Amino acid sequence: MEYITLPELKNPITRLIFGTAIDVMTSGKEAGGILDAAFNNGINTFDTARVYGMSERVLGEWIRSRNIRDKVNIITKGCHHDDNRKRVTPEDLFADVETSLAELGTDYIDLYLLHRDDETKPVSDIIKALNELQAQGKISAFGASNWTHTRIAEANNYAKNHGINGFSVSSPCFSAAHRIFDPWGGSVDISGDESAAAREWYIENNMPVIAYSSLARGFLSGKFKSGSFTAVYENNAPAEYVCSENIELLKRIETTANSRGISIAQASVAWLMSHKMNICAVLSPTSEKHIKSDIAAADIRLTDEEFNYIAGGDL
Repeated sequence: MEYITLPELKNPITRLIFGTAIDVMTSGKEAGGILDAAFNNGINTFDTARVYGMSERVLGEWIRSRNIRDKVNIITKGCHHDDNRKRVTPEDLFADVETSLAELGTDYIDLYLLHRDDETKPVSDIIKALNELQAQGKISAFGASNWTHTRIAEANNYAKNHGINGFSVSSPCFSAAHRIFDPWGGSVDISGDESAAAREWYIENNMPVIAYSSLARGFLSGKFKSGSFTAVYENNAPAEYVCSENIELLKRIETTANSRGISIAQASVAWLMSHKMNICAVLSPTSEKHIKSDIAAADIRLTDEEFNYIAGGDL
């Protein structure tokens, strides 16, 4: 298992991150078995959020019961919009951090991410508030989820010019497939051709990318086979990924997987790990078998020819 390091964190971050937005955790049920399987197989970083139901509480209870707080990284997110307004303000940030600390049962969060952005607001207030929380020891490092690269650059330029810390990481939607619409609203996807400039910015700035929906919400998990729109729709594929371009992509992944003797999911994970961007992938496997398969895939590196074949020639 490979890692990335952030200078603010005592533990490196595994390039495979366990995502806790799964039914057993959001509903508050016992999840020790799957969390143990992830940890015991080498995954030390767990991604959750204030809006993931009971996931923070379930994750925190498991960490305390295993006495492993010093061995794991907790990523959580806050400042998600609600039905009434956008919530990217210092007041919302302070409130969400306190609630997350209480739910997780810890006195610090390793990596805190802003879950959404409000581009009508200047970056200054929220960056200063994040630095205040960092100085208080409540968060060790911070980043952005669903912020455009231009807003991240603006925030980090502000931080640099004022002698304070900026975003260490970014967490956009990213996979080999691209979405044809945003199912949630306010999310940022850097997967399509139109996002080439964003991907180049991440490469040039060597900013770690924590990719969510890294298997395209299951579209690239092997559950769905290429063939026709009807076949994909009948298997309840996520609608935002069902288009002719993604079905052709799936065919190329199937071909690569067959030639390599690996699964479709493994070929999809290997493609991510072979990208020029510095990527960690958030995955939510539901069995130890799938965890081991994902970990094995993370160590596979595709050739340039294989990578470009899957990407359709776009690096």
